Amino acid sequence: MNLSYDVAGRDGTALSPSALRFVTPASAAVAEDGSLSVQGFGYSYQPAVSASLLAGHQGPLEVCGLWEIPPDVAAAFSQHSGVLTLLTTKRTQLSDASAEALGEHHGELVLCSCCDLSDRAWAGLARHRGDIRIAGPMSLLVPGAQALATHRGFLDLPWLQRLSSEAAEALSKHRGGLSLGLFCREPRGAKGRSTARQSFLGRSQLKTLSLLAQAEGSLYLDNIQQLEVGEIEALSAVKGDLSLQGLDWNSAATAGALAKHRGHLSLSVPPSLLRTTAGALSAHQGGLSLFFDFAQIPDHLETLILAASGGNLRLSGFKNLSKQQAHSLAAHRGALELLDCFYLSQTAAQALAQHRFALSLHLDHLSPQAAKELLSHPGPLALDIDGDLSGATAHLLAQFSGKLTCTPKVMARITKFANGVDEQPGARVIRYPAGYNDCAGGCSCSSREALRRVI
Repeated sequence: MNLSYDVAGRDGTALSPSALRFVTPASAAVAEDGSLSVQGFGYSYQPAVSASLLAGHQGPLEVCGLWEIPPDVAAAFSQHSGVLTLLTTKRTQLSDASAEALGEHHGELVLCSCCDLSDRAWAGLARHRGDIRIAGPMSLLVPGAQALATHRGFLDLPWLQRLSSEAAEALSKHRGGLSLGLFCREPRGAKGRSTARQSFLGRSQLKTLSLLAQAEGSLYLDNIQQLEVGEIEALSAVKGDLSLQGLDWNSAATAGALAKHRGHLSLSVPPSLLRTTAGALSAHQGGLSLFFDFAQIPDHLETLILAASGGNLRLSGFKNLSKQQAHSLAAHRGALELLDCFYLSQTAAQALAQHRFALSLHLDHLSPQAAKELLSHPGPLALDIDGDLSGATAHLLAQFSGKLTCTPKVMARITKFANGVDEQPGARVIRYPAGYNDCAGGCSCSSREALRRVI
């Protein structure tokens, strides 16, 4: 393994390349944000010792290729502080002792390919204080749901496709937010209402959704495609963020039910959104995230923007932002975030610069002309640019007088032109926790690696 970097050990010293070579004969890499990714961990000579060395890394840690997670290895990894991701090579049943050991970890925990857990294992993981994502084929019975209800932090079970009303009642006591892989859709070839829907709940669907809506925190049910108006109204009682990105809501009745929710709402825009549907959704009060195909941006975008009244507005799917669309967005009275925007023209940037609240832009490219227009934005301003940042653009951004938030890659380029000082931005990295709502002073992004600097 050819390595040219150091990794901080648990005692504060640096692990040399030879030490990491001891960890695994495969490969390891450190990203710009300081995260360490290790491949082929299953070939480690002494897994527990290797895990202990890796746990000292100060930054996100991702370990791939685990054939199993025995208790001593789990206990070693649990000493890591920060985001810990463990990926097994096959469906691995996490033992009770290993689950209890990982429950002692402090920071975000991600487990991939773990299959059905016992009630004791669920209880062990529930002791974890931080966000948890457990991906793998599983079922959740009442005892497991009761254990998870004691967990404090965001809980993500993307492969959980069925849930009884009894388990939902237990899970409704959870605090910190839920994301579940439950689905409900019309079967292929279904015609009329006589064909039963493929449902994760069967006849208890309305009851189960009503119970889940009582959980304290955000609720993400992005795999659900079809819901009745009454079921949507039940979900509108969620007191935190509500995300239904897979839902088909292209009717005035459905949109009206969604508009009853008071909080941030995340939806995917139907390909041919009806004007009556957009009008019904505009009654919503709170933040709004909209995801759509850039080729299907509705003509009545202004009506949709009204649905974010009193909250943050987040849009994903713009390829090129027209001047007219930029003027409409700039009029929004709240934080504005644009995701996946391929190119920002000078005229669009000029319009967005008139926005009076926090502005967050995720671009593939930013020209010097557009950057110059953004200088007049009162801030805060957040920028994430995937492509290379030219020296001319970086020089202009270094002159921004408000609060500027950027990714490490972008900020490293900008700091070279700020006051003629070539700073080391690595020490300035701030990892915002999941659900953080102030990336640029109010945008609705979450769990982002970013760099904050006030120029």
